[in-house]
Amino acid sequence: MKYGKVKEWKKVHIIVDAHTKRVYGVKVTDSKVADTSVLKDLVEPLREFVKRLFADGAYDTEANYWTTSARAGITAWLPLIWYTLLA
Repeated sequence: MKYGKVKEWKKVHIIVDAHTKRVYGVKVTDSKVADTSVLKDLVEPLREFVKRLFADGAYDTEANYWTTSARAGITAWLPLIWYTLLA
């Protein structure tokens, strides 16, 4: 890699049932897309089926709490980023 060039990568966001291990949603983004903006697209189609949501601290925003708990009635567990890094 030459100096001054930034390497691009892809991120894969997956929504999985913790008990059955069934994949319900996948979204691929490039490295410039914020993780927080992806949660709504993954949860919206499933909101009548999802009761609890566990996500990485990268999804911890007020907008994501609103999308999950207030609008969809989902109990969201989105740990703070610093807690995720320490765990």
